[in-house]
Amino acid sequence: LERAAHRIKGAAVSLSAASAADAAAHVERLARRGHLEQAPAAADGLKAELARLRPRLVSLAGRPSP
Repeated sequence: LERAAHRIKGAAVSLSAASAADAAAHVERLARRGHLEQAPAAADGLKAELARLRPRLVSLAGRPSP
């Protein structure tokens, strides 16, 4: 979980998606500290941020959003 969150954080940073990067960093910290009971709620927050980012990514790719 920690490694996956770290990779998502890096991708979000490279896209200047600060909110998604912050949400991924939160999941990463929880996993690193072993606070896995809090991970589902944090992952839901990350999922929401990634959903907000999706239209921007689709626009950059030049394809219509499904």
